[in-house]
Amino acid sequence: MSKVLFNNSGAYASHAPALIMLPECSDSASGWYGNLFLDGSFENWNNGKAIPEVDVRIGRRWNVGGIDIDASVANYAFYIAGPGTFDSLDGRIRASHTFNLGRGVTVQPYGVIDAQRNFTPLHANSFAVAFGSNFGLQMTERLSANVDVAAWSYLTTWTAGKGPVYSVQPSFSY
Repeated sequence: MSKVLFNNSGAYASHAPALIMLPECSDSASGWYGNLFLDGSFENWNNGKAIPEVDVRIGRRWNVGGIDIDASVANYAFYIAGPGTFDSLDGRIRASHTFNLGRGVTVQPYGVIDAQRNFTPLHANSFAVAFGSNFGLQMTERLSANVDVAAWSYLTTWTAGKGPVYSVQPSFSY
């Protein structure tokens, strides 16, 4: 989950387990979607953050000449020391292409551009780029495995020392 947290508002550790949910509603015909990022620790975070983070993102996914595009905007907001600790608007565009290698194996290289405008005096704006690839394996009709390998780098940042960040994120789906 550190990659998900880093993409939103920095990498944070908690003193206990955290509940993270990413529910999404989408319309496959038009490509429009909306999702929530819900993140709450069962105890305080290592920086004192005790209130859950709830982020909202809306966007659209489409294909142009074999390139999959995902463009979205989001609002990130959470509070450490009171209202207004962190509130920002984020814009992100992701371009990828999936190569089907046969026998249920896919490779999807991608690039991401992410710009964040912060509305609070505690942080500055940020601009990030990422490059990576998702490797997929469809094992059965219902069971699949994925490994996402990425490198994120903030060209401008409000968190010193947050880049480049490398991540490997395996997942199974049923």
